[in-house]
Amino acid sequence: MLVRSLGLVVLVAVLANAKMLNLPWGPMKRLPSPDGTLILYEKASASEPQLWIENARTQRHTKLFDIPSTLSAAWSADGTAFYVNDHAGSDEELAYIYDAATLQRIDIAARIQAEDPKSRPFTNGHAYFHVERWEGNQEVAVRFFGHTDEPPVTDFVFRYRISRTGVVKKQSQHTAPVKD
Repeated sequence: MLVRSLGLVVLVAVLANAKMLNLPWGPMKRLPSPDGTLILYEKASASEPQLWIENARTQRHTKLFDIPSTLSAAWSADGTAFYVNDHAGSDEELAYIYDAATLQRIDIAARIQAEDPKSRPFTNGHAYFHVERWEGNQEVAVRFFGHTDEPPVTDFVFRYRISRTGVVKKQSQHTAPVKD
């Protein structure tokens, strides 16, 4: 019991120290990469906030996209990649993995739907593709969850690991009809 409690304390401490950008309402507006050379940040615009990246060495700034609602982002431990969860609306969340050097991105929803045909029917409704965390420097843990809108309404949770090269590994799937 003591070991389990200590493990939980360590996990809570690790999660509390994990640096994540939560825009536009989080406490941090700038999130440097682990080596400090790249910085993800929010930039205000006339219409809506935007996510930008700055190269601290060259002073080059690049817009990644507009923030229609909220988003979260976190760097890999080696700073060579970052993920973004784009909570675009009440019925949708999209997620991306970016290569920090090239800014090429992997669309998590597109990769899952391409590699797991059983996931496709669940994308019509309230569908949330959410990166939960980095698993080392090369993979992220992803939860695809939500519910369908058409009868019979079904709740669902799919779990995946997705590599920075776009390889999708399905971990689990759970679906359950919603009872009135």
